[in-house]
Amino acid sequence: MHQYIYTFHAIDQDHLARVTADMRALGAPTLRVVDCGDHYMTLEGHHRIAAAAALGLPVDLQVIDQDEIIDPEAYGIDINSGEANATYTAGEIAGDLHHMGCGVYALDDGAVTLATPAR
Repeated sequence: MHQYIYTFHAIDQDHLARVTADMRALGAPTLRVVDCGDHYMTLEGHHRIAAAAALGLPVDLQVIDQDEIIDPEAYGIDINSGEANATYTAGEIAGDLHHMGCGVYALDDGAVTLATPAR
């Protein structure tokens, strides 16, 4: 069972305030995450997961398998490969981004809280 969701972008507090206000009206967010075996890695939605944790809202996860081919630019991810229109597996992207970990959230029945797991 996955207990943690890792994010790789730092949180901008002004943007977080706007997302939190929107989420109060719109409700729980959907996040695209990569299944990394023992945890999930977000591809997007870093501010939405932080807002959901602050508001005590659950998150709906759209889980992407590690073998799925994705375009990193579609998620605003710059791999700097030098190859035009390069595609990668979701697992490759998650592995490249994991070292940039900026936030770790505990997952419990869909609800998220900011956490610091033992590594």
